[in-house]
Amino acid sequence: MTIYYDNLVNAGTRVNDPSLVKKTLWRKEQTLDGHRVILVFTKDNQLTISFPDWQANLFGKVRSQQDVADMLLMVLTYRSGDTTSAQP
Repeated sequence: MTIYYDNLVNAGTRVNDPSLVKKTLWRKEQTLDGHRVILVFTKDNQLTISFPDWQANLFGKVRSQQDVADMLLMVLTYRSGDTTSAQP
């Protein structure tokens, strides 16, 4: 599995791209350490995880439920260089 990283200007808005929205099977939003995280899974098996507060997207094609689990375990450890994240 290959995971791509996008942190260009407005990157955290990828999940709202009309071409992605049209293919969306499911979309979930969660707050993680005080920051929004948006997960989108598409009909062509692309999992996109966006961190709008940090203008970052991580995405890739998954072939199985195991790939989904592995990608979530890896990507949800992502933190930007922001040192002001909420502390437990």
